[in-house]
Amino acid sequence: YAQAVSTGFFVLIEDKTGCTNLIASLSGGEKYCLPNDPVITSVEFESVSDIKYDKASRMKYINLKLSHEGFKILKTLIGRLPDSKLVLVIDNKVVGIFDRKGKGLNRIMPIKGDSPNLHWIHDKLQKPKP
Repeated sequence: YAQAVSTGFFVLIEDKTGCTNLIASLSGGEKYCLPNDPVITSVEFESVSDIKYDKASRMKYINLKLSHEGFKILKTLIGRLPDSKLVLVIDNKVVGIFDRKGKGLNRIMPIKGDSPNLHWIHDKLQKPKP
């Protein structure tokens, strides 16, 4: 039996009626209905930046860079489902929702957050050094 992928980008299912895959947010406050498999798996995560600080928003953030293949999947998905929202799941916890409407597409996706959560996300996304 293959274990379900627990990290990646999933398409958000707005209607939770009869949902078979409810995933809790990192804070545990909200649950989201997601398909069983991600549209972009963690294999397509090329790199993650160091934690940076944005003075304008007064928030810390990291940049997640998708591989060329991951970006191709993202562009195809947005082209076919322009109103869809993508949810980033790490270790079976929803850590962010990406609503791309009206925004340009880029291989680099910023992830903003408060300190403890952002550090956890950063640590989980970092690829082990060879």
